[in-house]
Amino acid sequence: MTTTSMIKELYNEALVYSSIVFGMGFWIDDQGLFISAPEFKDGSLDIDNAIPVYDWENFDELTPHHLSHLMHIVQMCTLKRDSQQIEYFSTLFTKEFKNA
Repeated sequence: MTTTSMIKELYNEALVYSSIVFGMGFWIDDQGLFISAPEFKDGSLDIDNAIPVYDWENFDELTPHHLSHLMHIVQMCTLKRDSQQIEYFSTLFTKEFKNA
């Protein structure tokens, strides 16, 4: 089993997708890792126990509904990450054109 440690400094709360089905928050970090972390009842995440999804121990326990929901989470996390990157780059290019 491959284990990759998550760098807590790369955690970005704006990118988190909260899943009631799994009771976890998910996001794609700056290294491109699809990360999961347990969610407390107040909605905050237990970052100390965050791990990449591919390090989950037993995918056989997931039902077809769970797998379908996980694919939806991947899609939402990708959209969140990409929209944040588009916003960042648009501000860079806007500044560049204003200075021209």
